Amino acid sequence: MTSSRSGKPIKTRIHWNQQEKRWTAKTSKGCPRSPYILVVGGWTTEVKPHLKSNPRGFVLTNDKNTSFIDSVSSQALLNKYHTKQLIYNKKDMFFNVNIGDRILFTPDGAYILLHKK
Repeated sequence: MTSSRSGKPIKTRIHWNQQEKRWTAKTSKGCPRSPYILVVGGWTTEVKPHLKSNPRGFVLTNDKNTSFIDSVSSQALLNKYHTKQLIYNKKDMFFNVNIGDRILFTPDGAYILLHKK
């Protein structure tokens, strides 16, 4: 992802794209999609219940914290770290965890990378 000309980070909203079966990393510069996204350097969650359609729950970070990786790198990270799955409750519109440092998005879900094994 690219940063703005001033070098300031660009706000990035990550959500699951149900039709394409990929994660979407939406910024003001574009909307790249990937089955694997790694965020290192901080993230929070955001819920917008007033929106008329899904997605209403997002993970927020900035483009400098976001990397697109492959399945081999993803599996290596899952083997290296203890994880906790990030879960979004669509009915009640809340996440089980609201803030963190590292998170890995895979086709199987979003995994918070805790500490090394």
